[in-house]
Amino acid sequence: MKKKYFLLLLVVAILFSFQTALAENRMDYTNEASKLNAMGLFNGTQNGYELDRVPTRVESAAMLVRLLGAEQEANEKNYEHPFTDVPEWADNIVGYMYEKGYTKGLGNNLFGSSQTTIARDYTTFMLRSLGYGDGDFSYLDAMNYAVTKGIITEEEAGKLNSLEFRRNEMAMLSYRTLKVPVKGESVLLSEKLVENGVVSAQAAYDAGVADYEVLPVKVYKSNGSLKIDFYYSQLSPEIKEVYYKLAYSTNGQEDFSDDEYMARSAFLMDNQKRNIKNEGYNNQTGETYYQDMHTIVRFYDNSYIMNYYCIVPENITEGEHKYVIIKASESMKKLQSESEKEFAQYRTEKLSKISQIPAKAYSIEQADGKYFINIDRTKLPESMRNAVYYGQSGVSDNDYSNDIERTLGKFFTSTTAHRKNGEFIDGEPIELMEYEYNMFTLLDENEDIVGVTVLNVN
Repeated sequence: MKKKYFLLLLVVAILFSFQTALAENRMDYTNEASKLNAMGLFNGTQNGYELDRVPTRVESAAMLVRLLGAEQEANEKNYEHPFTDVPEWADNIVGYMYEKGYTKGLGNNLFGSSQTTIARDYTTFMLRSLGYGDGDFSYLDAMNYAVTKGIITEEEAGKLNSLEFRRNEMAMLSYRTLKVPVKGESVLLSEKLVENGVVSAQAAYDAGVADYEVLPVKVYKSNGSLKIDFYYSQLSPEIKEVYYKLAYSTNGQEDFSDDEYMARSAFLMDNQKRNIKNEGYNNQTGETYYQDMHTIVRFYDNSYIMNYYCIVPENITEGEHKYVIIKASESMKKLQSESEKEFAQYRTEKLSKISQIPAKAYSIEQADGKYFINIDRTKLPESMRNAVYYGQSGVSDNDYSNDIERTLGKFFTSTTAHRKNGEFIDGEPIELMEYEYNMFTLLDENEDIVGVTVLNVN
């Protein structure tokens, strides 16, 4: 009897030491959890990330829906499901999964919300997020299939099958999956989420799950506003090759393609622009500036098709930064091409039917690195004098419709001949860019064009 008791204790001791050894080999994935959280994909609780806790089936379902980029649709559509054991916070998530065929439940109207998730379950979910279905792999072979897709190694698959699956490993698998191409494409899952507006490109880049090129910039204060300079010389040859113009940032367009070292004052952000209220901006220190969320740097080819773009984050601070440059998708470029054709047709067919009324350039002045042209509004027909003004001279689309009492409207104008390496040269003639948008469009209250003023100024 004593011998049997001794053998039993020995077996227990061996098993305990084996589990302890495995636990000691468990990696800590707190860093991955933090990066997922920064992207809005991994939520903690009042107790933090709880990485030592075993995840439930419903928590795993929520993660799948996020990685599918479908959380917004799930919340908006409010799909129904037949399950009676789903917590209220997960109703929309499980409803989405049921609607899309990702789950059939356990039977008896049960989803199994409180059941724990094992590694194979969650790995199956991750493969689903990449677009792989039952025809690609079997549930029993999910771990091996994940190895072939580069999510985990064979050694890691063995550990995951041996260890108790926790939120720690859940974070690791989620993070790794973001760096894997979706089925049938060369696009990473993270890039797909960026394209669908689920994750910002900057957040994906900062988290290390997307290999974007970056735009080196310098942010600094000038005349009460913040300016951004970007360094053209540091762009990749691929972008330099298609680079034609820096166009349509918050304040408009300038051509910096000839600047060898850097493009000065790529665009100016004014906290009074379009009556935006920037409560986060400190006028005294300028530490944080909340700018127009649509501020964007676009890189066009010579067909005016945007090949790359860079969205400036919603709040920026002074100093050196690196903002992500995103390559435009083929669908995006196709849409642009169709729009350009439509607009070109509008210019040739409709614009030619509108009387083009010459307006006198009252004066020209330079301020803050750009030239202004003051237009004498009294030269316009009385019927057009109070129309909405949009200066589409290549640098500004400001709305001057409220300038009823003043007769002069200030508009930016792009210039070329007086530029050299990003600097203005005094005494040289000012020439408008040879560009089709060197005009001012007058719109009525229905935003219909009532007149076009074309400038021919030297």
